[in-house]
Amino acid sequence: MKKDTSDKLFNLFLHQDRYIVEEFGMTIIGIVALIFAFYSKNDFNQQLIISLIGLFASIIILLHIYGARQEKENIMHKLKEIDPNIVQAIEEIVAWRSRGINRYIYYPVTRLMLYFLIFITYYWLKNILILILQQSDNLFYLDYIIGSCLILSLIYQRYVDIKRVRASSSL
Repeated sequence: MKKDTSDKLFNLFLHQDRYIVEEFGMTIIGIVALIFAFYSKNDFNQQLIISLIGLFASIIILLHIYGARQEKENIMHKLKEIDPNIVQAIEEIVAWRSRGINRYIYYPVTRLMLYFLIFITYYWLKNILILILQQSDNLFYLDYIIGSCLILSLIYQRYVDIKRVRASSSL
């Protein structure tokens, strides 16, 4: 029974990343189609509706990818309880990510997808604001403020990752 549960959890664990990547691929196709539709229309209302659809779709996919990533981490914790050998093998396989220069330059693909979707969400939000204000000059500093926040969040997340690796390796 324990082995069967462990196998099912391990398969689910492997499926999570593949599932996220497939969803992301479909998202890219949708984003490109919406951007094309946005720039092919000159009507304010049509552009606003397309931007709102893009904004909400980006937020939904962003939350979906985040949730799938959280589930993967929870599966890993449950696997650790049931069959620590599998978790140890996985940790040994991915250990290169936290050694040497890789600890600073490697980012999990799912996290990069989250960052990309945050950028796309910002793009749609900016389009909505531009349409409403009808002047992009008022939004000039918004690029720098949001860009700085994105860079700071990236640095902070890397710091949290390194801190977590150090804490787990000291156990």
